[in-house]
Amino acid sequence: MGNMAFNIDSLGELLVPLVTIVVAQLAFFAVVVIVLRKMLLSDTMNAVKRMKSAEGDLAKKEEAMRQRMAEHEREFAKRKAEAEEELERRREVSEQDVTRMKERMRSEAKAEADKIISEAQLNKEKIREQLVRELDGKAVEFAGDLFKLVVSKSVTEKLNQAFVEELIVALEEVDEASVHVEADEAEFTASHSLDPAQKAKLEGLLAEKFGVEVKIDEKIDESLLGGLVIKLGSLEIDGSLLNRYREGVSEIGKNV
Repeated sequence: MGNMAFNIDSLGELLVPLVTIVVAQLAFFAVVVIVLRKMLLSDTMNAVKRMKSAEGDLAKKEEAMRQRMAEHEREFAKRKAEAEEELERRREVSEQDVTRMKERMRSEAKAEADKIISEAQLNKEKIREQLVRELDGKAVEFAGDLFKLVVSKSVTEKLNQAFVEELIVALEEVDEASVHVEADEAEFTASHSLDPAQKAKLEGLLAEKFGVEVKIDEKIDESLLGGLVIKLGSLEIDGSLLNRYREGVSEIGKNV
């Protein structure tokens, strides 16, 4: 019994320090747990704060992005409207240009048509005038041929003298003060040889009226039919029967 009591007392003595150690360890663990909990809680709170801050930043970024997107959309809508307005303006300008081009083309086409018609009319008149000249020439030629056929040589010679005399009378009536001729020589073409008296009279009249001292040396051209042609520089005096035919045919053509 005595041993058992000792053992119990000894066990009690041993348990007290052990309990103290256990309690101390429990207290230590409790402190560690509290410290860890505080640390973990602090980290969690910080993480939550960071997360909230990140969420706030993300929300701000999203809002900024939405604003930028809205701004871009407004800018896009504005530019689209401006582009549509510019397109409409250019379309109107193009339509105006096309209208002006059409008007110019119509005007140019009309002018070209008028020019073609005018040139055709002019060519028509030229052809008509040429035909008239050719017909007049043929008529004069025919009249000359007819004259040679129906008029005898003796009558032709007398007619020639009459034409030359008529030319002399016309020259006598010329006012020498109103006529100025620059010529060093004269050219004479006659249908027949001139009568000596008529030749001398012509030489005197040319010297008196035109101041041209010449000796007549006529060339014979039977196609003149009668009379003669005198050339003094730029002055030509045509007193031939052929020229009378030309004048007569021209006058008839005017009256037709």
